[in-house]
Amino acid sequence: MGATLTAKSEKINPEILKEANQKFILALNDPEIFVEYAQKIYKDHKSEDIPAIQEFERIREELSKFKDYQYRRKVFLCRNIVATILPKLSSFLYELNLPSSFSQRIFDKFDADEFLSKLPTALCEFTLLFQRDELPKRPIQVNDLYDVWHLTLAIPYCDIVVTEKTWTTIAKQAKLDEICNTVILSSIHDLKKYL
Repeated sequence: MGATLTAKSEKINPEILKEANQKFILALNDPEIFVEYAQKIYKDHKSEDIPAIQEFERIREELSKFKDYQYRRKVFLCRNIVATILPKLSSFLYELNLPSSFSQRIFDKFDADEFLSKLPTALCEFTLLFQRDELPKRPIQVNDLYDVWHLTLAIPYCDIVVTEKTWTTIAKQAKLDEICNTVILSSIHDLKKYL
C-alpha cells in the first residue's frame, strides 16, 4: 500500500486521519512540488556541467562496489529518498503537528519500492538514473540530466512517450512502461500503431 499515516491512539479522529493521508499522498506526488525540488538538483548546469557529471560518475563508481544488484539498487533508492523526499515529508509532518509515532510508523519496516510505488515521478527519476548507471561503458552525459528530467514527468503522466533509443531501452528494461501504464517508443513512426 505504500506510505500511509496511521494512528496508534483511538483519540485521533478517523476523518482527520483520512484527510491527512490524502494530503500526504498528494503533497508527495504533486508534480509542482517535484519540480520545485528537482530544480534544486537540475538547476542551470551551463557553468556546472563538468562538476555535475563528475559527481554522477563518482556516485556510479561508489555504487559499483556493491556487487549484488538488488542491494546496490536499494542503496541507490534509499539514498535518493533520504536526499530528496525525506526533507519534504519531515516538513509536511511538522506542519500538520503530527506525533512522531506517524513518521516512525512510516519508516518502520520501510520498503523503498513500496514507498516509491505511490510517487511515480520519484520512482521514474530514481529508476532512470540507476539504470543509466548500470551501463558503466556508457559515459554519463550532460544531456542525461535533461532527458531524465523530462522523462520523469512524461512517463507517469502521458499515455505515449517517444524518446531516444537508449532511454526507451532503459525504461522498458526497468518495466516503467508497465508500472506507469505508458507506451514508450523510440521512433515517432511507431506512433501509427496507436492512432
